[in-house]
Parts: sequence; structure tokens; C-alpha cells
Amino acid sequence: MTVVVFRGKESGSRGYKITTLSHVACDMGFKVESIDYQDLDCPEARLARFSS
Repeated sequence: MTVVVFRGKESGSRGYKITTLSHVACDMGFKVESIDYQDLDCPEARLARFSS
């Protein structure tokens, strides 16, 4: 199973919160995805990237 960790648009993919949550999920045996949306202002574009 894969866990997708969402974060704020301005926060980076290797910030403290995302790193900590990713480690917890990995320790529980999950695959982790953290999708970078920093280049997208439009919510629909972010959804399209998530869905692909």
C-alpha cells in the first residue's frame, strides 16, 4: 500500500514534517509518495498531477 503525504504548497518535499511522517509510514511497511506541487498554482493542475 502507498501513503501519499500532502503538504502546503510552499513547503518543500524534505521538510521536517514530511520527513518525519514518511519515516513513520516506511517503518510501518508502507511505500511513501510526496508529490511536489510548488510549480503549480492551479488546484486543478495539482489534482491532475496527483491523478497521473
